[in-house]
Parts: sequence; structure tokens; C-alpha cells
Amino acid sequence: MKHLAVSLLAAAALSAGLLTTPAALAQSDQAAPALAAAAARPMVGVDVYAKSNYSAADVTLYGDRMFSYIKRVLKANAVSIVWNLYDKTATSDTVSATKTTMSAANVGILTRIAERDGLKVVYRPLIMVTGGNRGPWEGNIAPASQAKWFASYYKAELPYLKVAQQFKIAEFVVETEMHKMNASRGWAGYFKRLAKVYRGVLSYASWDRDYFPPTHLLPVSAVGLDFYEAMPKLSGSASEAQVLAGWEGWFKRVPASLLRRTTMQEVGIAAASGSYADPAALAGRGRLDQNVQANWFTAACKVVRKYDMRGVFFWKVDLSDNPDHPTSALSVFEGRKGAAAIASCAKIVG
Repeated sequence: MKHLAVSLLAAAALSAGLLTTPAALAQSDQAAPALAAAAARPMVGVDVYAKSNYSAADVTLYGDRMFSYIKRVLKANAVSIVWNLYDKTATSDTVSATKTTMSAANVGILTRIAERDGLKVVYRPLIMVTGGNRGPWEGNIAPASQAKWFASYYKAELPYLKVAQQFKIAEFVVETEMHKMNASRGWAGYFKRLAKVYRGVLSYASWDRDYFPPTHLLPVSAVGLDFYEAMPKLSGSASEAQVLAGWEGWFKRVPASLLRRTTMQEVGIAAASGSYADPAALAGRGRLDQNVQANWFTAACKVVRKYDMRGVFFWKVDLSDNPDHPTSALSVFEGRKGAAAIASCAKIVG
């Protein structure tokens, strides 16, 4: 969730990561056939964010309403169920659930509803840093003891991994944008440990500054990307073709072997003038401009098609939203041209 840490980007960019060489990319690409088989066709999905641990009755109500909208109106074929875990400070050794964390049982309820509606399901827990002076972004997490941190994180994720295996969901996104942990040698063993519980596709969502060359990635086959790169040269009146050219300027630098293993786990922008220069600022400060959001979303779909990527997920709807009566927030796409762009995405990616 890069948009939670816009003011921290410059400082975070100074941290070192694990350099992925062309040889390493080629070696990892040996798993591409298995990933392609798991995906069958590109996922076009929506991030569904559960901000609280609602009652089972409310989860059922919200899930029925939201997933029907995603399938019927947005024409998507997948959902990413997103919830919060918590770290007290960026240097804490403990990751935990709180009373606001969506329970594994409730995630299971949502999974059952999504699968009933014919949607592929992806799980993606986030870690919110609640204390300290570095802000809530998980990219700043750098625990004093990595061994203790990984043990704690495993304990926090384990109930959800068990549910993921029970339902045989499409994919489990283990972590998101953990920039300062990229160089940790603990990830390889951690992924192996998770694979003993959940035997589907395990992936993670990279911060975009770690994804693009010079590339700093974890040594796993399935890669995710949260894309919020600024394109200040694009004016609010930029055409769809101009926006697409801006996107391609970033992705044409990436090896094809990596692109084929990549899912854009988070793509979002405010439907507001000036947003191309700062897509991460989802609160939006300009005037309403639906074309900005629609062109951005369409570009994402065309990039997935052109570079044979695994899919794209649009950020976001809140689980408790009523999509038939959306708020006026500039980040919202329900009821706007952004929703129509998502609805066209499945045809674009093929």
C-alpha cells in the first residue's frame, strides 16, 4: 500500500536490496510453466479490503453484495481478499492480529462466496506499523531479530494458510512492499515453511522501486508488483494512447522472463486532475476527472496483454462498501468510468 507512505519514498529508496541478476531471473523462469498452468488465463481482479473483523453475518452480507458486483458489473474473474496484521514499530520482532483483524474464519466465509460466484481467490495480508515515527508503511519494517520476526509472522499467517489450503485458493501473497527486508536471507526458508502448509502458488507484492531495473527481488518464482509510478509529463488531458506510452516506458525495461511471472497486485489512482504526477496520492486534491482513472486502468490492462503478464488487481473496494451507492471520494471507481474500464479489461487481456 504505497499510498500510505508517499512522504517516505525518498528515504526508503536509499535502502539496499537483494539484486536479482539476469542469470537468477532465467533460473527462476523455469517455474513459469507451472505458474501459467495455475493461472490458466490472466487474472483480472479487484482488491477487497477488510478494514475490520465484522460479524459472520455482516461478512456474509457484505461478501454477497460486493462479489456479485465484481462479477456482474466489473466482469472480473478474481478477487484479492486483503486484511491487516500489525507491527507495533518498524523494529519490532512481533507481528500479530488485533481485534480489528479479519479472522481466518471470516476469510473462509468470503472465500466460499467468491468461489460460488465463479471468482478466483487470492489472499494478501498487509502489515500496518502502528507506532514509531516512520509511518505505517511495511516497507520500513526492519526487526531487531529477523529470526524472531519470521517466527512471529509465521504464527500470524498460519491460520490463513490453513484456510487457503482448505479451499485450494489460486494464490497466497505472502508479503507486500517489504523494502527493507528484501535483502533478508530468511525469505527462502520462510517460503519453504509456508509451502508445507499451503501447496498452491506463493508469491509476494514488490514495491515498484524494487521491481524495475536495477531489480531487487526475492528469490521466488511468482512475483507481484504494486504500481504507483509517477508520470509528471502526462497532463490531465492526456489521451489513452499517451497514458499507455507512459506505462510502456516503465515495463519495456523489464526482462520478458520476469514479466511472465508477474501479477500487478495493486493498481490504483484517484479520478482527479493532476493524479498522473502522483498516483499514490489516492485522496486526490484536484477536481474530479474520470478519464484520468479510466485511462490509467485501461493502460494497466493493455500492459498485461502486451507483456503476457499473469494479471492485474485494481485497488480497491472496501468490503463494507455498497457499490450501488458509492461515496464521492476521488479514489472510488464504483459508478464511474474507472469501473467501465475494469469491465472492459477481461476482453483486453484475452
